[in-house]
Amino acid sequence: MHNLAKTMRFLLMLIGILTGIFIGVSSGMWLLKAEIANTSTKNGAWSYNPHVGSKDASGLTRAAVAVIGFLGLAKEESIYFIANKDDNNDLLSGACSYKVTGMISPDDARWWSITVYDTNTNKLIKNPQNHYSFNGDNIEKMQNGSFVVHISANKKAGNWLPIQKDPQFDLTLRMYNPSKTSSEQIATLDLPKISKESCP
Repeated sequence: MHNLAKTMRFLLMLIGILTGIFIGVSSGMWLLKAEIANTSTKNGAWSYNPHVGSKDASGLTRAAVAVIGFLGLAKEESIYFIANKDDNNDLLSGACSYKVTGMISPDDARWWSITVYDTNTNKLIKNPQNHYSFNGDNIEKMQNGSFVVHISANKKAGNWLPIQKDPQFDLTLRMYNPSKTSSEQIATLDLPKISKESCP
């Protein structure tokens, strides 16, 4: 009986410790994401944080960059945009279908990519096609250089990024070796539009 009581106390203590760790990690993640959001500049549906890659970034911002997974290069080398909402300010949801339309020329950046991430885990969304991103080299473009990317759980013709029906997701647009104009006029760049095609 004495051993049983000791075991129960140990289990209760262990549960308390694990609960504390979970709450601490969850609170820490919320704080880090809030830091990025609160120090970001908006451009349409996209957000840009000027402190990413900067030597003047705070310790909290550096921690957020490490957790979210950016390389953290300076804006003269790379510009990172994040979108978790569409152009109507609705959260991006795996239950809906979207299209991303725009044009990014070599004059804007030497190389660029658009990638889908799970909002909750900051990881790539698993899919049978193992396809998570498009870039300036592999995307199908129209004659004028513009593109359309379809994002949905159901297969689409053309440039299609598959997602799962449940989780919310984010889009990350990376522009590497941006032009001087791009790096100096981030808030007014003509970035791709994110529109909802259908939703149950």
